[in-house]
Amino acid sequence: MKKFLMIAVAALALMACGEKNKYDAALDEYETLTNKTVEAIKEGNQDAAEALDRKFNELSATLQEIEKEGTEEQKARYQEITVKFATALFGPITPDNLDEAEAEVDETFEELDEQIDDAIDKITDAND
Repeated sequence: MKKFLMIAVAALALMACGEKNKYDAALDEYETLTNKTVEAIKEGNQDAAEALDRKFNELSATLQEIEKEGTEEQKARYQEITVKFATALFGPITPDNLDEAEAEVDETFEELDEQIDDAIDKITDAND
């Protein structure tokens, strides 16, 4: 019985390490994608930014898992990367520029909504 219990504990420990590695790898990729996206946006390379956005979407399920099931260190790293990304895109957000930053975010979402509407229109037109 003791031997079985030790094997079960060892198996659980290995499974936990696997998840940690999966999440750490996802965080590494997330950080790389954020850096490349900031670079593409600053260079005005919309095609690259869109390609990277698709990769973000592929990674999003794992990032959501990290928020729920990751270690405290992984959750902190996820938040750190996200803040770094937002700061690179919009500049540092302080109480003095919060309204301006919020307006920029709103404008970005409006532009994305327009792009989505245009894409839906193209698909609809192609199917007619």
